[in-house]
Amino acid sequence: MARLAPHALVAALAASATLVATHASAQTLPRVHVEAISLRPDRASVAVRMPFHVRLHVHIREPGIDVAAMVILPDITGAQIVADERHTSSVSAGGSDFTEDLALVADRPGIVTLSNAHVDAIDPQKNKAFRYAAGAARVVVVGPSVAERVAEANRALLARIGWSLGVAAAVALAILLLARQKFARRMRRPKPVPVVPPLVTKPVATEPVVTARDRVLRAAAAVRRTRARGDAVEVRTQLFALAGVASGRTLRDALAHTSDVALRRALIAAERAAFASDADLPAGIDAVVIAVDELAHSA
Repeated sequence: MARLAPHALVAALAASATLVATHASAQTLPRVHVEAISLRPDRASVAVRMPFHVRLHVHIREPGIDVAAMVILPDITGAQIVADERHTSSVSAGGSDFTEDLALVADRPGIVTLSNAHVDAIDPQKNKAFRYAAGAARVVVVGPSVAERVAEANRALLARIGWSLGVAAAVALAILLLARQKFARRMRRPKPVPVVPPLVTKPVATEPVVTARDRVLRAAAAVRRTRARGDAVEVRTQLFALAGVASGRTLRDALAHTSDVALRRALIAAERAAFASDADLPAGIDAVVIAVDELAHSA
């Protein structure tokens, strides 16, 4: 990341900062040089339910500073956080850096806004408390295409047709049973009645029980075949269920619920594939397939 000269960058940040504390309360703030703060999404527009990422970065001139304790994360409207990862580094010659990577998903079309990410600190040169704020960010969430809406309508129509056929078959079976009962009553008149062999019914085959592990293997087979992000997200969902965690929770929650080494590896691989960039998606899917195969053989 290109940086301005120290004096020019400090002057630019100080010009955009807001005075946030009185002299009494400012004494509790850290005395540091905040040289950079930014909030950047990885794309300007996304589709509904498609993950995207936002990175918050803060650079402080002084080394060895716990920047994470100073940062106030942005207010988010229009999307939910599904994963987050933070890093703090300190180099004696390069100061202290903090990054927070947020993975977000929007459930409906509209505008996702991220604002009010900031750091409160005392400027050592001016001896005043300032609020150094990152600029607001916006991401446009677009709805499904016409082709997707048509496909969804066709699926709904097929479901209604199937339901109607099922009802019609049930009515026809009921009519057949009533007709058979009437015929049987007529045959009970006092006259020789032919012996009717008993009706032998075949046992009905029951559906095999599908376990959570079976659902993981099915989802992995699908992503192995399609190489699609949506199937990678489904593998993540089924692995979370196998770990006993709802799909809306984070990877940290899922890892905390299991000590199975193979399952933990599969969870980490699925998390990376589900929220990988388009360029990294193929490698992420390969890692998921390998991790699930190892999980299957560890049972």
